[in-house]
Amino acid sequence: MAIPMETAILALKTLLEGASVRSVERITELHRDTILKLMVMAGEKCERIMGQLIRKVPVRDVEVDEVWAFIGKKEKRVKPDEDQNMGDCYTFVAIGRNTKLVLNVAMGKRDKVTTDVFIEGLQGAIQPGCKFQIASDGFAPYRHSIPDTLGNLVDFAMLIKVYRAAPEGERRYSPAEVQSVSGPSPQTPRSGPHLHFYR
Repeated sequence: MAIPMETAILALKTLLEGASVRSVERITELHRDTILKLMVMAGEKCERIMGQLIRKVPVRDVEVDEVWAFIGKKEKRVKPDEDQNMGDCYTFVAIGRNTKLVLNVAMGKRDKVTTDVFIEGLQGAIQPGCKFQIASDGFAPYRHSIPDTLGNLVDFAMLIKVYRAAPEGERRYSPAEVQSVSGPSPQTPRSGPHLHFYR
């Protein structure tokens, strides 16, 4: 791109701090289309670097989860004749519980296709033959994707959270209160009322 490197770095740093594209446009005096192209370019380069460097990592405990966002509009507002990439968008993340190293990410719909791609990417990041424990939430596609892809190398647990009903007058976007939850132990895998192990 034909913009000064210092300006590009400033734009990316400002975006990483949570500023909007419009705010970055005002601060850097770059056009918003240039900022969006810069974001795509940086993301693609980061993805390539991660694919090259996060390989054959020895792990003991891995946690997987999904972060919700949306593109353009929320899923229920997307019409059949519109771009179906719009709507709900989930970022799947695998992280080492002890090291906090992000092992793999994938972005897409919260479905079996994205889950399979995500777990296959995780398989490529970990050390071959490494036995470890992996924990997920109750998202159903994990039940098949993890054992089918990772096989006997993993102890797989689904952590099921039970949420308390929101009291009257609770704000619409307040986080739900967790009523009960059980967690896997990396040394002594155990079952609990809301913890289900699969082998």
